Amino acid sequence: MEITQKHHLVFCKILLTLFAILAYGVSNAQSTEISGTVIDNEGQLLPGVTITIKGDETKGTQTDFDGNYSIEVPNSKKILLFRFLGFGTKEVNITNQKIINVTLETDTQNLGEVVLIGYGTQSKKDLTGSVATIEAKDLQNNTKTSVDQMIQGKVAGVQVSQTSGQPGGGVSIRIRGNSSLNTSNEPLYVIDGMPISNNASIPSNGSNIPNNSAPNPLNSLNPNDIESIQVLKDASATAIYGSRGANGVIIIATKSGKEGVLKIDYSTSTGFQKIANTLDLLTGSQYVDHVGNILQQQGSTILAEFSDTSINTDWQDEIFENAIIQQHNISLSGGFQNNKIYSSLNYTNQEGILRGSGFKRYGGRLKWGYSKDKFSTDININTSYIADDITAHGEGGNFDSGVISTAVYLPATAPIYNPDGTYFQPDVIDLDNPFNIADGINIQGREFRTLINLKTSYEILQNLKASVAINTDIINTKKDSYRSRQTVVGSQAKGIASILTSKNTNYVIEALLNYNNTFGDHTVSALAGYTFQKFDTQEFSGNARGFIGDEVGTNDLSSGNQEFNKLFSFRSNNTLLSYLSRINYSYKNKILLTASIRADGSSRLADGNKYAAFPSFSLGYRISEENFIESIDFLSDLKIRLGWGQIGNVQVPNSAGITTFIAGNSAVFNNEPVVGLQPARIANPDLEWETTEQLNFGVDFGILNNRINGSIDVYNKKTKDLLFEKPVPLQTGFTSQWVNLSDSEITNNGIEVAINTINLIGKFGWETSFNITSNKSEISSLGGERIIINNPALATVANLEGEAPFSYYGYEHIGIWQINEDPTNSAQPDAVPGQPKWKDQNNDGIIDAEDRTVLGNPYPDFTWGLNNTFSYKNFDLSVFIEGVHGVDLFNAQLANTYSPFNESRNRFAEPILNRWTVNNPTNDWPSFVNPSSYGGDLTNTFTIRDASFVRLKNITLKYNFNLKENKFIRDLNIYVSGQNLAISTNYIGFDPDLSGTGNSKFDFNSYPTSRTILMGVNVGF
Repeated sequence: MEITQKHHLVFCKILLTLFAILAYGVSNAQSTEISGTVIDNEGQLLPGVTITIKGDETKGTQTDFDGNYSIEVPNSKKILLFRFLGFGTKEVNITNQKIINVTLETDTQNLGEVVLIGYGTQSKKDLTGSVATIEAKDLQNNTKTSVDQMIQGKVAGVQVSQTSGQPGGGVSIRIRGNSSLNTSNEPLYVIDGMPISNNASIPSNGSNIPNNSAPNPLNSLNPNDIESIQVLKDASATAIYGSRGANGVIIIATKSGKEGVLKIDYSTSTGFQKIANTLDLLTGSQYVDHVGNILQQQGSTILAEFSDTSINTDWQDEIFENAIIQQHNISLSGGFQNNKIYSSLNYTNQEGILRGSGFKRYGGRLKWGYSKDKFSTDININTSYIADDITAHGEGGNFDSGVISTAVYLPATAPIYNPDGTYFQPDVIDLDNPFNIADGINIQGREFRTLINLKTSYEILQNLKASVAINTDIINTKKDSYRSRQTVVGSQAKGIASILTSKNTNYVIEALLNYNNTFGDHTVSALAGYTFQKFDTQEFSGNARGFIGDEVGTNDLSSGNQEFNKLFSFRSNNTLLSYLSRINYSYKNKILLTASIRADGSSRLADGNKYAAFPSFSLGYRISEENFIESIDFLSDLKIRLGWGQIGNVQVPNSAGITTFIAGNSAVFNNEPVVGLQPARIANPDLEWETTEQLNFGVDFGILNNRINGSIDVYNKKTKDLLFEKPVPLQTGFTSQWVNLSDSEITNNGIEVAINTINLIGKFGWETSFNITSNKSEISSLGGERIIINNPALATVANLEGEAPFSYYGYEHIGIWQINEDPTNSAQPDAVPGQPKWKDQNNDGIIDAEDRTVLGNPYPDFTWGLNNTFSYKNFDLSVFIEGVHGVDLFNAQLANTYSPFNESRNRFAEPILNRWTVNNPTNDWPSFVNPSSYGGDLTNTFTIRDASFVRLKNITLKYNFNLKENKFIRDLNIYVSGQNLAISTNYIGFDPDLSGTGNSKFDFNSYPTSRTILMGVNVGF
């Protein structure tokens, strides 16, 4: 039975009532009211100080505008905790007093914070690698449905690009640039200690349906359940993950129960979405005037069905809608008698701004921990169900185009309806009506995902602890798609149905030994362990067409024409066996040393190359602990770090280095057909690990009692023995073979700066965090290879020595041929006025493929993020701005304007309205007359555009209610939040940040981003 929103809300109300009754009962225990005033060490009143009860931190209050507080304390509790950002935490013993006034000492150092570093934790002050942290408070009140989207702009050295604006859409993350040519450059995700696969289970939409950007697998994780996110960036930090750490590691820790009475938290939000930016296309009259004039100069005329200037259909306005997003989260947490528990339920319903699209998530989490004496055990279960309603918006070409491309290509002079009320269908332009696609193609994606973490540890000797963990991640996905007779293609095929299923299972077993001890001034912690991980993938798909009618859809594929039925099934698996060790050493908290090594063995490689070892080493020196530094009053912390390490990558198809067989052609023996076997690939037994080596130098600093603090990192990252899918002659029976390119290397050099400041403390508070990153990615060597990837429909990209990977490779225009210019003795002797003037790069007097050059690359020169948080009385205001600069992007819609596949299609307004004419002899845009005679191709300086931007990403205003007299409600706040509110860019497109998936970047009418206004409530009992 399908879960409805009504059922969910009723269920939440019942749970909330039960939890409230429980909380109310607990709150009536015997207690004493304690009040007082909190000041700083200069006698200034401190508003907003948090006061909690030690051992029961679920109960608390805050000082008011005048620094006063009042709190009910159970008679069994004896200590109050006072916390305020910029000051040290203070514990105050309760005797018989009812008034306790407190003075807090300035201390923003907070170096005792514990961070996750992979298979363990470490004090922040002892870190020697490059690690960034995002805390739960930075993830709250956000419209994003997945965790990785929330990292955007928050961490230096991490570039997050959204591949699609669709609900639940994916993102592309690069940590310190691209390291590989053919394999994934996405980071490794570790959730509660388990390395997971973040690949989309079913990227295809089905037969004869344009594919969209793959959904985001991390959608299954509820952002409200996140306690913290750690980003491991340099090799000394990521090497402990061996072959999967080459692109960085993102460690996600979920919330756990804390000692004390049960705590109930409920949050809800509702928002409104609209498209953030539309394309500036030709209106109906502009289309008839200007495209008509272009066609007339070509000896043609505008099509009669598109010549009515009284029609001015805004197709974008028709297919994009205002949409609603709503979220509900409820959690119960607490701890008692050696037990800690955290449980939660969540529901998200995000309608899409594109007609017919939407995303729903139902999730639940249960986390239980038990600890007594030397023994502890933890169980963590997260399960989710995701329902995707998908509108086909990808690019398929002509009648297979998605609804967005069709709406963009169809002229504004095309009507929506025929006189009889049916949808208008163009005769010649080879496009469907956008409404036929939106309503006539039904795609439903459904996914169940369950992550289970089981961990037990025991202190077998003093300071020596053994632990065993068993983790599993199971993803069951199904996608049903049906293309009805309402579409042109569906009508010709009498309906097309596809069912695609996938089951992905990921098992991890870990056995670890941890040793921790302090000998006087020396502190040592050591780790040794073994891990085994197995991935298993099962896929099945069935396609059918030729149905009697459209009513059945995908419910009965056998009712289609059996002659066209197609079945496919597939199963594969791979395993990773690893041994790891690490040692951390500290001398007087001043000299810090970390060393690790991990040996990985992969089933994807042949014997002799299966195993590789990945070492790392890092050194830290806390200069601020030296006596000669203590005399410098303004310097509160100073540490320098130096780290080196090697990390591997073997993200190639399963068994790429091994010969295996699949079913081949049939032959007849003794009058019986016999199916033969054939090799599945050209195996490469010499295939080895791709290795990334990184050197990092960093400085952590704090000034003025750490009111100004931050870090600076400079790094050099080199990837060698690049894995590459090399084309082979077709006579081999195959198209490619996986190899290690000899003498190959990609280098990334960069600098990262992160600064946090506490500008004002007191009644009016103001904090700022800023980060900026500059990274240069370059192919140092390809062993003499020139890898040029030609794509006649999209951009040509090239991998060349001395250039960035996947650089755009095409023709550079240096102007437009004018009336008074004679091209006779030029490299374009047949050029006419209004045509592009191409640069003859090799000066051979001919414009041909040898004149192509690098026109740009999709990697920014620098990125930055700026967040300001203000507080006054009970109000909090945060403003977040992000910037990306010096990045280029191929604009496919601009390519359609430059050289349309069909000359009757609509185009961008700005280039057409400002094109070269006799009366407008510009050098910016050509005449667009007979573009097939221009020479060159679609990859040129007209279609490669600067995609730099500055975006007002988020503004959130929150009001915190003063509830110190309320014994029932512990915490209550309301907020309003705006997302994607404004952007400054010269890019002409939906969004300069939408660049598709993979290593090559193209803007091909992606699902646009939305501007969202969200209103929400958080309440705690």
